[in-house]
Amino acid sequence: MSSAGLIYKFYGKEIIKNMCKEFYEKDLKEAQVDLIFEKLYKGIILEIDAIDNGVNQAEELKYSISTNLSSRVGVYNSPWNAPQGAQYSQHAQFKKAMKITEKAFVHKLYGQVNIMLPAKKIVQEAWDARESFHSSNQFIWFEKSCPWKEHVYELEKTTEQ
Repeated sequence: MSSAGLIYKFYGKEIIKNMCKEFYEKDLKEAQVDLIFEKLYKGIILEIDAIDNGVNQAEELKYSISTNLSSRVGVYNSPWNAPQGAQYSQHAQFKKAMKITEKAFVHKLYGQVNIMLPAKKIVQEAWDARESFHSSNQFIWFEKSCPWKEHVYELEKTTEQ
């Protein structure tokens, strides 16, 4: 686990709760915080940890991905031959990298809190009412369009158990 993963492991839930209150004026239930914590770990932190620790996505790399968050942050490392001065100081470059990282994290958090959580509720309601739509339980009717695939997949997994 890289430093990002360690910080997230110990402070991630607190960060999520505080950011949701500050940015979205939402007090999340503990189960919601746990869910978002897991989603953000898999959606951003695990990638950072893997890259920082040299873990490849695949055994044989067929191409290079240079637009991931770690690469975008890496461009703020001062070049070896950068002129000396405040513009290229390690502190100034670190602050620029922090802004990019914060934006990426806030974007992922927004998606989970304001898009996926409300969608999960819609999907759960449709799932619970599927027998009234069709006696086979094989069809779901959504009154409103929303991201549904991930939620249906998770519901199918819990139903199979």
